[in-house]
Amino acid sequence: MQYIKRRQGGWWLLLGCLLCLASSINAQSIQSRVVSVNVTRQPLGQVLNLISAQAHFVFSYNSNLVPADSLVTLDAPRKTVKQVLDLLFQGNLLYKESGNYLILQRPPAGQVFTISGYVIDQQSGHRLPNVSVYEKEQLVSTLTNEQGYFRIRIRTRDKPPMPVISISKELYLDTTIIASPAMAQDFTVSIRPAPMITLKPVDVTNDVEKTWMAHFFLSSRARMQSLNLKFLMDKPYQYSLVPGLGTHGHLSSQVVNRFSFNLIGGYSAGLNGLEFATVFNIDKGDVRDVQIAGVFNAVGGRVKGLQLAGVFNHVFDTTRAVQIAGVSNVVRSEASGLQLAGITNTDIGNFSGMQVNGVGAFNRKNFYGASLSGIMNLTLGWASGMQAAGIMNIVKDSTHGVQIAGIFNQTRKTMDGVQIAGIYNYARKAKGVQVSVVNVADTLDGVSIGVVNYVRTGYHKLSVYTTELMPLNVAFQSGARHIYTVVSGGVDFAHHRAFYNGFGMGYVFNLKHGMVLPVQLTNEIYHLGKDNEDQPEKDKQNAALLRLEPSLQWQVTPKFGLFIGPSYSFCYRALQGAEGYKSLPVSFATHYTDKTSGWFGFHAGICIF
Repeated sequence: MQYIKRRQGGWWLLLGCLLCLASSINAQSIQSRVVSVNVTRQPLGQVLNLISAQAHFVFSYNSNLVPADSLVTLDAPRKTVKQVLDLLFQGNLLYKESGNYLILQRPPAGQVFTISGYVIDQQSGHRLPNVSVYEKEQLVSTLTNEQGYFRIRIRTRDKPPMPVISISKELYLDTTIIASPAMAQDFTVSIRPAPMITLKPVDVTNDVEKTWMAHFFLSSRARMQSLNLKFLMDKPYQYSLVPGLGTHGHLSSQVVNRFSFNLIGGYSAGLNGLEFATVFNIDKGDVRDVQIAGVFNAVGGRVKGLQLAGVFNHVFDTTRAVQIAGVSNVVRSEASGLQLAGITNTDIGNFSGMQVNGVGAFNRKNFYGASLSGIMNLTLGWASGMQAAGIMNIVKDSTHGVQIAGIFNQTRKTMDGVQIAGIYNYARKAKGVQVSVVNVADTLDGVSIGVVNYVRTGYHKLSVYTTELMPLNVAFQSGARHIYTVVSGGVDFAHHRAFYNGFGMGYVFNLKHGMVLPVQLTNEIYHLGKDNEDQPEKDKQNAALLRLEPSLQWQVTPKFGLFIGPSYSFCYRALQGAEGYKSLPVSFATHYTDKTSGWFGFHAGICIF
């Protein structure tokens, strides 16, 4: 009797275990049950029956939604029901459980759903941080965190195909997956490193994202997205508060806009139209038409059109534009057009066009056009056209055209044109005209007009001589041999005192046997004293005359010569000198009118140098 009771107790224990097992199986989600499917060109309806038989449930679906007669081929060993269905339907259906039924449904149009998961390196299996996960059409994106995890919200489309999720990272191949509400949460995507290739060294200068402007105004996430992503797309418009907060979100760096309004600042791939910002615009690529910013515009590509900024414009590639800035325009490559800046225009490449600068212009290479500066123009290459500055013009190569400066002009090589300066002109080789107080050149093929004209390989003499008017005269002749300038002066300390200063020009005719024939024309102002000591300086008694002096000069040595010759003086302002001073004209002069007269005289002396 006791044995029978023990056996009955064992049966009850076995029955309880079976009930628990059945309850556990029934409680398991249909979608998580494991099945194995290996079919080749089998009708879809039969494949669904095979799945339902293995997992002990029943499918429910509309025959218009699932083409049961279509042939499928699938090899899916030990996969969950959900994984197998995702492979069959490419994630385009929703799966809803009701009791022991699994209902197949089309997702409602416009539904928002969340996809999350991890991105790993296909070779090492390591989880990857800072990977861009995005959907191009909806312009939604995110970055993986330090554990390689991402989470992104996607909206389904009104009709197939379903949205495509792209995964991109610098130095990795791009990967895409089909997004649907039926996708598993926290799934894993592996991406493959890009193949290694050997490139020649390239000097990259047009990376706007490496500037202080980008580091200050763009978040690290925005810069990382731009490094990862390689695609570009066109959109009709963009509205943004700051980069990342706008119609294009964190994908704004990949979008070329036709109209962009940025309440504070904007960040985009480029522009084909109009862009406006109260503070700044940053564009990675090319900008066409009109770009306006309250503070600055920064462009990594080319600019064509109008660029206007309250403070500065900075372009990393070429420009063919009108650039206007309150402080500066900077172009790191070739530039052409018009540049207006309150302080300075700086061009790293060649420039052609016109520059107007409140302070100065800096051209690192060649300049062609016109530049007007309040202080200076500096060109490290050659310059062709006109440069005008309040203080100085400096060209480190050659100049062809006109240089006008308040203080000095300098051309390190050949100047072919005109230099006009208030104090000083310099050119290594001057071909044309120099006008200044001091003109200096190594060689001169033209005319230097100034008080001092020094040509290193030219004509420069210091003469000491006497004339019929003054016993002691000194003259300095300098310039080219064919034409030079003369600065002269003389004194007479005898009973009839006088002194004078003169300025003129001369020409040298070469003769034979060390003989030359210089001819000089000078204008001389004679100071003939005051009527009394109480008279102001302005009442000083002056006479004026023009003097023509040809002379025969013999070079005794290369540095020493003797000369003598006649002269003719034309006095156009006669004056009776003060007591003890000379009077002009001289007594043997021929009077032409009451105020003009002329006479012949002589000059003779020595010259050195």
